[in-house]
Amino acid sequence: MVDTAVSYDRTYWDARGCSEGFAEDLLTAREDLPSRATTRQCVARLRTISWTSLLEVGCGFGRNIRLLREAFPGRTLIGIDFSIEQLRRAPGFVSQPAAWCTAALEWLPILDHSVDVIMTHGVLMYIRPEKLCWALHEIRRVLTRTLLLAEYDAQDNTLPWQLRRRAAAGWFTHDYRQALSAAGWTLKAATPCWTAEQYPERMSVTLFEALPCR
Repeated sequence: MVDTAVSYDRTYWDARGCSEGFAEDLLTAREDLPSRATTRQCVARLRTISWTSLLEVGCGFGRNIRLLREAFPGRTLIGIDFSIEQLRRAPGFVSQPAAWCTAALEWLPILDHSVDVIMTHGVLMYIRPEKLCWALHEIRRVLTRTLLLAEYDAQDNTLPWQLRRRAAAGWFTHDYRQALSAAGWTLKAATPCWTAEQYPERMSVTLFEALPCR
């Protein structure tokens, strides 16, 4: 089944999540890897705000949920992904309770204004540009407080090799400052998680913190 909002279909994600050792390798990744730097940035931001519930959109098999559970015991954590196979494996990697739901970003099965924080980590790079505003509006519908986006931003990935890699991989480096404003968000902060100078041959990732305009 192909989802028209994303650049990769569900069979790709199901196959990746079920490949031998894929989840285990990510969960045991070294602390100095850039993906861990992103999670540390998210945890640091979450320590500065008041919240009791968090929804991760594009949670996969629960890597970030597991790390967030360790950092914030007792909070309500929800993981949503459209890959059934990855979600099927998630409870085995997160020892403490979390809620899991199969859904796509453009139709979140969550009540209006019912979640304090929504987080994405390398997810919106797969959302087609014509669907991004729709996705941001859907996130705003269910959110009460803070949005955290850790994504490849167009303004921070302009080197020729970055543009070539994006095109070859089928990723989208959206202009999140413009997109958030157009979708009714107030940008509070944009912080680099890592840059290509720190990790050569890696795309730069920026953590955006935004608040919904009411």
